[in-house]
Amino acid sequence: MIDLVERDNELPSSVRRRASDVRPLVADDPDLAITRLLEIATSTAAELERVSPRGDLAKCTGVETFYSFYLAADVRPFFRGPEEYRRRIELSGNREALLLDELSWDSPLVPAENSWLTEWKPIADMTGTRLRKYLSIRPLPPFILLVLTLRDLLLSAVTVRSPRAVDAIPHRLVEWVPGGLPGGGVEYVDGPIARSAVSRVAWRP
Repeated sequence: MIDLVERDNELPSSVRRRASDVRPLVADDPDLAITRLLEIATSTAAELERVSPRGDLAKCTGVETFYSFYLAADVRPFFRGPEEYRRRIELSGNREALLLDELSWDSPLVPAENSWLTEWKPIADMTGTRLRKYLSIRPLPPFILLVLTLRDLLLSAVTVRSPRAVDAIPHRLVEWVPGGLPGGGVEYVDGPIARSAVSRVAWRP
């Protein structure tokens, strides 16, 4: 992760130097090194400028993540785990309406460190297999997409920016590279995302 930050020339030089200063801790005290890097990530991300989005966006998540973090708390106890919840969705006659109805109203719905978004239009008709390749993500299909229309983004005061290496630190995304998605798509990060910004939910097997 230190190498990622050091190579990201879009970050202020002071941030890259702070990351370099952590390097001696990696061997001596790896837990402290991670703590210091997370502190750098948090403070730097808060200072980077964000702007209003210009189009519809989407967040892609696997069923396990949706079940663990985005499913309403009063729904989750009725299922023994994400696989049982997945079967419920697959048997539903209106999957997307059900997913939206059972989406949590916790605030924020998506914490800042998880607020990776992409443009909705290029992926709107993709299958799960194509989506995984395009986004270069780890989970396997099916996927659940939180769709955020421009109207709801603006009403919810969502602002975005291009990701930087510090955004990869919380989840140790060592595969992250600057300049957008490998498939040619654009990615963004935000601050915390409110439930009100989610316009609908899409299912992609």
